[in-house]
Amino acid sequence: MTTTVSKAAKPKKRRRIRRSKNSKKYFTKVHENAIIKYNDPNTSHREKDEIYMALIKPALDQMVDKIVFTYKFTTLPNIDILRQECKVWLVTDPLWHGGRS
Repeated sequence: MTTTVSKAAKPKKRRRIRRSKNSKKYFTKVHENAIIKYNDPNTSHREKDEIYMALIKPALDQMVDKIVFTYKFTTLPNIDILRQECKVWLVTDPLWHGGRS
C-alpha cells in the first residue's frame, strides 16, 4: 500500500505588463541637437526661427497637448491661453538655455 503526500500548490506568479522601452519620446537626438544649435550664439535669428518652427515647436505642442489631455484639463474655460503660457514658460526656462536652477 502506497501513500501519497500532496504538496501544496504554489501560487502562480503574475507577470507585470511593462511599457516597452522604445516608447515614443517627445525629444529625440535630432531635437536635442536642434536645441543646442538654437542656443548657440553664432546661430542667426533666421536659422533659429527655422529650427524652432520645424523641430522644437511641434515637439513642445505635442508634449503640452498630452499633458492637457492626460490630466483632463480640457474642461477649463481658458485652456488655450494656459497652453500658450505653458509653452512660453518651457521656452524661457533657464534649463532650456543651458543654465542650472
